[in-house]
Amino acid sequence: MAYSLLFWTLAAVCNAIMDTLVHHYYRSIFFNLNKYFWNPEESWLHAKVIPFTKYKLDAWHLFKSAMIVFLALAVIFAWVFGPPLLNVWWFYLITFVWLGILWNGVFNIFYNHILIKN
Repeated sequence: MAYSLLFWTLAAVCNAIMDTLVHHYYRSIFFNLNKYFWNPEESWLHAKVIPFTKYKLDAWHLFKSAMIVFLALAVIFAWVFGPPLLNVWWFYLITFVWLGILWNGVFNIFYNHILIKN
């Protein structure tokens, strides 16, 4: 179950990076890095296309893909290694609420503090 929460947390971090790039790139810790990879205003024009796909490799797309992979891993680890399924509705409600609190807490810490320059 700990791995599931770790992957859930990493997915929230990836989402915070994506939103920081789109909404606060010029105030972010990514500003002085390669703008053709990190700046979404530039990167979509200059992104490298992975051979045999139409997938563009820039920071936003990379973290979007990572977020999806982490969410899938969180579900798999919760399903395979988590506690046995309970037939009580309140267990799922509590789990839903705690996962929402975890996602929003991690997202806000990264989006509003860690990824923004002071």
